[in-house]
Amino acid sequence: MNRAPSYTPGWDGYVVAVLVSMGLTILALAISILSEGVGQALAALLVGTIYVTLFAVPTAPVGVLLVHLTCRGVRAQWVHVLAAGLAGLLTGLAFQQVVVDPGSGPLEGWFLTLVLGSATAAGRAAVIPLVPAVIARRRRSRRPVDDDFAGTPPGW
Repeated sequence: MNRAPSYTPGWDGYVVAVLVSMGLTILALAISILSEGVGQALAALLVGTIYVTLFAVPTAPVGVLLVHLTCRGVRAQWVHVLAAGLAGLLTGLAFQQVVVDPGSGPLEGWFLTLVLGSATAAGRAAVIPLVPAVIARRRRSRRPVDDDFAGTPPGW
């Protein structure tokens, strides 16, 4: 049975995407605190790692599943990246409203919301090379090799 290649990276690719997203989120939070000193930024790396991990455990699988189900038939990878970014933005808005500052306006936590949206989009973009359809397209686009004279130097 000859199946068409998938347009999603598979579960192992999604794990990589989530890890990249988490790493970028932690790094962005630490950099944002760097102006307060290197010690504070290092503390933010540690605390950020704990918090991002704790909050990614329940939210990442839901986001991955929604992006996967929404985009599995879509060939254009930029749509997958956009969907992941929107999922991150919505997660940031919900996180801001429920955990950080309940009752605040949606734009009050704009930095964290943008960080989460950008990081999730970048995480999904990072695994585009792992998508089976992308791999298959890359293999098909290679020029055929004339192997009548294999092993001879070019120009002979």
